[in-house]
Amino acid sequence: MVRHEWYKLWHNRRIVGIVLLLVLVNCGYFAYRDSHEEVPAKAFRALQEELQGQSDVEASEHLTQDFEQFRSALYEAESGTIGVAARHTGNIFAEMSLYSAVLREYEDVLTYQSYVKEVVNAPAKFRILQSLFGEGGRELQNVEKTAEDYQNLTDLSLHHTRTRGISRALGLPSVVFLEILLAVLFMSVLFVREKEQDILSLYAVMPKGRCRLMGAKLSAVTFGIIISNLLLLGSTILTGCLLYGAPALPDWTQPLQSLVGYKAASLPVSILTFLLLVYAGSVLVSVFFAVLTAALGIVFNTSRMVYLSLFLLIGAEGILYLKIDDLSYLANWKRINLVAFSDVAGRLGRYHNIYIFGNPVNDWRVALAVLLIAGVLLVSAVAVMVGGGVGLSVRKHGRIRAVGRKTVSDGKNGGTGEGIFRRSAGCHGNIFLHECFKYLRLERIGVIAVLLVLWVVFFTKPYQQGYSVQDMHYRGFLLRLQEAEPSEYAELAAGFRADLEEAKKSSSPGAMQEREDALREIEDYVAYLQPHEGASAVDEKAVSLLYDNRKQNILMGAAALLLVILCATSLYYIEYRTGMAEMIRITAVGRRRVPLWKTILLLASILIIFGLIYGRYLWQVKAGCNLTGIRDAAYSVRDFSGWPARWSVRGVTVLVYLKRLAGLLIASAVAVLMIRKVKSFIFAVVGSVLVMVLPLLLCFFEAKLLDKVLMNWFFL
Repeated sequence: MVRHEWYKLWHNRRIVGIVLLLVLVNCGYFAYRDSHEEVPAKAFRALQEELQGQSDVEASEHLTQDFEQFRSALYEAESGTIGVAARHTGNIFAEMSLYSAVLREYEDVLTYQSYVKEVVNAPAKFRILQSLFGEGGRELQNVEKTAEDYQNLTDLSLHHTRTRGISRALGLPSVVFLEILLAVLFMSVLFVREKEQDILSLYAVMPKGRCRLMGAKLSAVTFGIIISNLLLLGSTILTGCLLYGAPALPDWTQPLQSLVGYKAASLPVSILTFLLLVYAGSVLVSVFFAVLTAALGIVFNTSRMVYLSLFLLIGAEGILYLKIDDLSYLANWKRINLVAFSDVAGRLGRYHNIYIFGNPVNDWRVALAVLLIAGVLLVSAVAVMVGGGVGLSVRKHGRIRAVGRKTVSDGKNGGTGEGIFRRSAGCHGNIFLHECFKYLRLERIGVIAVLLVLWVVFFTKPYQQGYSVQDMHYRGFLLRLQEAEPSEYAELAAGFRADLEEAKKSSSPGAMQEREDALREIEDYVAYLQPHEGASAVDEKAVSLLYDNRKQNILMGAAALLLVILCATSLYYIEYRTGMAEMIRITAVGRRRVPLWKTILLLASILIIFGLIYGRYLWQVKAGCNLTGIRDAAYSVRDFSGWPARWSVRGVTVLVYLKRLAGLLIASAVAVLMIRKVKSFIFAVVGSVLVMVLPLLLCFFEAKLLDKVLMNWFFL
């Protein structure tokens, strides 16, 4: 049975294609991100090759000397570049960041022994402070526990290794996300999908069709997770080594503390052993999410509800993880958390204790214990329910409601006394109401509406308006410009400059720097407006929030796309699941009116999604920002300098949002085409997300190369 389940999973070309595609996308994103940063990966690699052959002390002295030279040159050069001296990056600021980062790597290795000794000797110093102030009993326990854990590290001998690529690979957030995504996908294909198709109800009547079958499915999913996690983590580490350079073969056995960024680790293991532990931990976390998916698949009858429940659970855990402060009395909810458990490398490689019943315990031990206990409970619950035949069928086991109501005539008034059927008052033949019932009741679109409200409340911020001193001066100058005529702008700007020069005589230059910078912005803007007839002063920073708030555009666009995909696939999926699509197609009404009403329902859903997500944002920007002059010519804003005079700033902004609405319409068409092609809700949603949502989310990490790819142009 395990072999059969394995065959169903890995002989599916869609599954294999999705796994390989995600591996390639993850590595490509990693390579692009680290190659286009201020200090690119090739600069680190070139500098390390330059230092090759030097001892740690010699390399540290060499880096310190060069860093001081760059610092001296910085005071002498106003342009920020010093030609050939900045040979690795071409810019003095980036070059200083490069040398500072590499110098810190060498200093962490050279000062490690003194660092450990300070940690081990900390309890004695803390006891002296406690005797003076009479407090800190709980903190003393933590300090003593920390010193005890670091006691085994006092004899470690470290030397610098080229491990930045490994460290960057372990910190890549997309790896954890994709590992969990594939685990959920595997369990959905082998269990949730078969339950939707009512195949499991056939297995339930077989002697070996319950617990043994479920064990075979869990085994096949576990083997699949072992392979997929190995491909994801291994390819990411390989990409990091290619970008930054790989350690020499003997250096893989160096202590974990020589790994860049893991100086505070307390595990007495080698780098290679640590990577194996991270891999094992990622497999454990992925298996937990797979078992959780199976448990939700038993409780709910559709994969849609399974995904929505996972989304709500992870979203709630993510809010706790991001919003709770480390010093809060609720900090344990931040650490004992599914989102925190997913960061396996961070848990194992950084030292942190949690107070359990008043005693400090390593948080990775707590995470391991919670995952194992919760996993055993989930597996037990799944075994009990499956063994009892619970949740193996999508059919309702309650009292069946009759569609029609049978009434018997008593023979009076000419009656024959024969039984007849009368239509119930609640029955109807209206196709639109029938489609609404399937869409809103059977497919649980109301739950999606609740998710939309939660997303809007918790994850979309109205605007991010600066309140620095420079911004306040800028708005003060701009308000005075908006009160005057465009012909007076140059005269006003000259008056601002004269007032500033007068103020400088009685103040230090540093105190006037913010006002100077704000006035320079105003002067540049006035110089731009002069040759443009009909242009007037507009708060460009406020107006840009309407169309160029990049992070909010990505979040709102991804949320809208995801909801549209769910609505489109839910609207069309039930016919393909039940086989009614062919029956509908052979009738004239089915070919014309059913698609028409489905299209109307989908368009209404898209308009509601668009209005709730973007409408709230626009309203709050309008209420909190200065949008005076938005009706003036579009070229009053420098970003719209190429637009003709007949277009206003508001008109161009409306076009931007019409473009986003068009993007949602196209996305719905792609999702409908996907569900018709693959005839599977799981693969239709996953395929649509990979094609439309994932490229947009990658732009959140400054991947500007993807700005014009696929659907991204519509939302950025």
